[in-house]
Amino acid sequence: MEMEIFAMFFLEEFSRVLDSKRVKFKKIVASVCFSEQEISGGEVLHALLIQHEGRPAIALLPSDRVLDFPAFDRLFGCRYSGVLKDGCCSEVFREADLAHLPIFIDSAVSCETVSIYHESPYFSIEVRLADVLNRLGAMPCPCFAPKKYKVRPRTVSPSWRREGLFNAERVVLGVSLENDKFCGEKLKAQLHWVAGRFEHCTLLLGDWMHHHTVRMNEDCDEAQALARAEAVARDKTLELEALLQKIEGRCQFELLPGSEVVMASPDYPAHRRQLEQLLEQCPDFACSARHFAASYVSRRDQPLEAFYAHSSAYLLDELALFASLSQQGYRVFIYPGAMAVFHEMSCGLHPQAPEPLHQLVSVELKFTSNAQHNRAASPTQEQGLYRSFAEWRLARAMEVPTLGQSAT
Repeated sequence: MEMEIFAMFFLEEFSRVLDSKRVKFKKIVASVCFSEQEISGGEVLHALLIQHEGRPAIALLPSDRVLDFPAFDRLFGCRYSGVLKDGCCSEVFREADLAHLPIFIDSAVSCETVSIYHESPYFSIEVRLADVLNRLGAMPCPCFAPKKYKVRPRTVSPSWRREGLFNAERVVLGVSLENDKFCGEKLKAQLHWVAGRFEHCTLLLGDWMHHHTVRMNEDCDEAQALARAEAVARDKTLELEALLQKIEGRCQFELLPGSEVVMASPDYPAHRRQLEQLLEQCPDFACSARHFAASYVSRRDQPLEAFYAHSSAYLLDELALFASLSQQGYRVFIYPGAMAVFHEMSCGLHPQAPEPLHQLVSVELKFTSNAQHNRAASPTQEQGLYRSFAEWRLARAMEVPTLGQSAT
């Protein structure tokens, strides 16, 4: 809730700044069912509040980029630049006039139109890049770099299998389609982590199952959804093949579409029917399926019932698929996201489920990154910021030029 308050406050205050400078803009309040890329036709920029020379400032950068603060300090000959923590951000929002904050923008940004947000991209301002540079005086800065990620196991189920995890001969890494966890640096991080720890990895592509997601996201029939899922899977296959050529390590990777597992497994239909019966007869499993659906619907402005049929079908298809894989000896399943139902199966819950599911080792990965908060100001620096900020605020109120500004 606090994040949304800051996002909306920034939206209103930044709109006021643009109006005062007679800059044309569009105010965007988007549904959470949109991805960040769908919100705007241009590039989406995060307005990061930073400390620069003892004063607050704004850095505009894409969400997949970070501000290299050591390089930033060297470029401007300053010290102790860093991201403002929550307390300082609150102070800035309460007291500062955003019109007088210095603005730095990633020099790699080149789109004609950009959408600027703080905290939440669903509350943003769409404006021409030329106006940001010329009318707002944003300074292009080369001190930005791609965000790098690392992964590590967050949860391993059953827990006693964590110790010998890396002794597994082969593992399965699930690859979801049209999911930002399987794009760019995040995808590379997962492949590098697997390549350095296992000898064989099957990249399981959720190709045909993706049609359930397409049906939930788009107004289309079954045939159209299947065709769209197939096209997306083809593109992701080409991307993975190109990427795997650059991955070093002892691991041998293979790409396996989920549709091939379904067609080649004689036990898949029986697993699917058993899971359908479990959903109807077992209240605990039905509750887990409903939680799975709720986690998806929580990102959409729709009631749970609108998506429950598709999301539960997706879950049953996925579980039946992994029951078939487990039966073939693929026992370690890795995925970078919430997988509560798989953890339950691995721990022996829902005993009426297909037995191969209870033989799975479920590994949930967590991302870490070189994000900006790694260079937050220390308490001593924050105190200095508060003092200089108070002086700067008083100077603005008295219309006295501050350091680095000339009198008009």
